[in-house]
Amino acid sequence: MKGWTFIAALACALSACAVDFFAPAPDAGANYAADKVYPSGRLFPITGYSSPSAKLLRTMGFSVAGPVYGGHEAMKKWAAEALTENLPVIWQFEVDYEGKPISMETLEELAKAKKQLDLEQLKANARNRVAEAIAASNDNILLWAIHPEELRHWRPLEMTFLATVADEIRSADPKKRPVWMYQPGHYGYESMAKYTSILDVIGQGFYPHAGASNRVWQRMWAENLMRAAKEANRPAIAVTEMYVQPKDEELDMIPVWVHHDVWLSLIYGCEGILVFSFATRKNFDAHGNYFFAYADVAQELNGKPKLGEVLLFGVDEKDLSFTVTEGDKEAVYNNKYKKNDVHTYPTIVWRDMRHATGRYCFAVASSATPIKAELTGLPKVPVAVFDAASGKQLGTTSDGTFPMEFGSWGVKLLRFAPANE
Repeated sequence: MKGWTFIAALACALSACAVDFFAPAPDAGANYAADKVYPSGRLFPITGYSSPSAKLLRTMGFSVAGPVYGGHEAMKKWAAEALTENLPVIWQFEVDYEGKPISMETLEELAKAKKQLDLEQLKANARNRVAEAIAASNDNILLWAIHPEELRHWRPLEMTFLATVADEIRSADPKKRPVWMYQPGHYGYESMAKYTSILDVIGQGFYPHAGASNRVWQRMWAENLMRAAKEANRPAIAVTEMYVQPKDEELDMIPVWVHHDVWLSLIYGCEGILVFSFATRKNFDAHGNYFFAYADVAQELNGKPKLGEVLLFGVDEKDLSFTVTEGDKEAVYNNKYKKNDVHTYPTIVWRDMRHATGRYCFAVASSATPIKAELTGLPKVPVAVFDAASGKQLGTTSDGTFPMEFGSWGVKLLRFAPANE
């Protein structure tokens, strides 16, 4: 009888473990509007610079009208178009100074002449531009993006301009929407941290085909970005690449690259995706390949799977882990911007999450060659494993493990449920 008692107790323990594993998290997004973009609603922010059409963005599942270049009047025109599709805009904020738009060259000329900015003029012009932007967009602005971009922290006049304009935007905007400025991808943690007291959102570019010799660079990039963001309690956005024409034999890799780059950013904790750029350009015939790949991600985030809600409102857990059983166990990046600076990472990075709709795990393999791995940490009861994007069942397991195969730069989006359900 003692043996049967032990077996019964073990079964009860395993059942309790399974119940705890599958228990849903409270719906932290319940009070957010289903048709509004975070942080006002449940839709995940994803868009690109310089889209040719707001209608195209809406049709393909993007949730925001990204910024456009060309100055204040171009931004007003774009905001009016975005309004017809009920898309909030990221407003590229350009301010006049002494009768013309202020640029990086303007600030450099002032610094060279050892002149200071007329701050009262700058503040007044910034306040006027906020009012004009709100009117032109019908107050449908998600984020302010200061222009000129890439203002340099080692140049005092540029930082004075940035801080002054950021403060005036916040002061003049009744809704106190966040302020951001694009920063280049080669900035490390120390550089990014110099902006966190000025900006409400931190974000920079990740363009592997424009500079990095190794896609594993994104691991270092993401760690630096998120360290700066988390220490300052700021949300982070990733600016991902779409402007370099690949070799003909690499065209089929575009969806793979896009999914890897976006999902790695999301696994690290980015709360928005802004693509540079949706503009058509010469010698870039892969525009459509890239655009549709990003549209696929937009559907994963805001379409039927609603994985964006899991990322925004889910709870991070630490039950699950991956072990590489065949292939590269480590991902190595030799920093091209700094001598003798080599970074080594586990090949797979993942995010184990609990949401009101269930248990999820999102994983990315930073390897150019396929690998095999074992997922561990599942409860030792019958568990069904699903592709969280397509809903397709991938298999079942009852021993707490599940074998996985990752393709080159592979991504796995998983959902788990009791097998009897």
